[in-house]
Amino acid sequence: MKKILMALLLVFSMAFATDSCENRLFSFQSNASSPISLSSFLQTLVVKNCGMNIVYTDSLAKKRLNELKLGEVSVKDWTLNQFLDLLLSGNNLFYQIDGDTLKISYVKTKTFNVDYIPSTRTGSSTFKASSSNDSGDTNSVDSNYDFNFWGGLAANLEQILNTVDNYKAPTPIIDKNAGLVTITATKRQLARIAQYIHKLNQRLHKQIIIDVRIYSVDLSKSYQT
Repeated sequence: MKKILMALLLVFSMAFATDSCENRLFSFQSNASSPISLSSFLQTLVVKNCGMNIVYTDSLAKKRLNELKLGEVSVKDWTLNQFLDLLLSGNNLFYQIDGDTLKISYVKTKTFNVDYIPSTRTGSSTFKASSSNDSGDTNSVDSNYDFNFWGGLAANLEQILNTVDNYKAPTPIIDKNAGLVTITATKRQLARIAQYIHKLNQRLHKQIIIDVRIYSVDLSKSYQT
């Protein structure tokens, strides 16, 4: 039944005098009352009509394609890449055409550069003041600071990754010395991370680091004021 349905719904036309599937135009119409899985549609479009192979680089990609259903769609004279953008990229999936093979994946690993000096800064200061009389009273104020850029970055990346999508991405790998962040995530998760790191680098390029040293000076009694 599915084969008959697909044969009726798919209409193919040649755009150029060539056998390359990437140079052909396709028209397609489906009915929401008879939904089919994206996996079945791709088998008909890519394997049967284009003579290409489909490779799933992870099990999650195939599972997702079997779960997703194609509702009511009506398109005319679309290229293969336009179909794949709609069906795969539009459903949070990566794809790549390598010769006669269509590679599909749900997660990918990408490394980002973070333009920050590899350091963690801590410090403390003490201010003491004594009165000019002979009471011997001394007041002091202690202050401490701890600026851990990489620790804060790791927490931010975790929150950006795992607050929207159902897929829980692994903990990002951060190489502080090289200024590299490696993340394995879905297409949408990586897009959010790329946007965040791009804005972060823009801010970091506008900043400078000032190294401040605080010295303690002890004065004699005659100069205590």
